[in-house]
Amino acid sequence: LPPWLPDWLLRCATRFVKLWPEPDPKLCRRCGICVKECPTGAMIATGSTPRVERPMCIRCLCCFELCPYEAIRIVRSLAARGWF
Repeated sequence: LPPWLPDWLLRCATRFVKLWPEPDPKLCRRCGICVKECPTGAMIATGSTPRVERPMCIRCLCCFELCPYEAIRIVRSLAARGWF
């Protein structure tokens, strides 16, 4: 977010500017690293591609950083698309 925004506006804007990890089914090889390393257990193993339980996700992006196949993409909220 721009550093020139007032603190009160930054606090309000961060409620709408969000990023989430999302496994890409075309690239995912189901190795399980993202599921195993998720600190909150938000990455859930399913029969196919893992999925993210958004309410549990703290958006640390460990899964994104650790995936050896680059199969985790970052989904941005509508408000975040204009900022990043």
